[in-house]
Amino acid sequence: MDEDHDRMYVGSKDYILSLDLHDINKEPLIIHWPVSEQRRDECVLSGKDTNVSISYRPCCVGICESVY
Repeated sequence: MDEDHDRMYVGSKDYILSLDLHDINKEPLIIHWPVSEQRRDECVLSGKDTNVSISYRPCCVGICESVY
């Protein structure tokens, strides 16, 4: 949630959606952010299911600000 910029970020596998808090009908900004090969390998080596574990993507507001 970025109340200063009236945005809410929602993470999914390989994507981040940037939603307008004041107009829910407005098309969201879609940021393609696939997992790196290194991170995928770390998940495999640790025994995690890559279909689940790599879908989490923390969002840094500083990075997302440059998108909109």
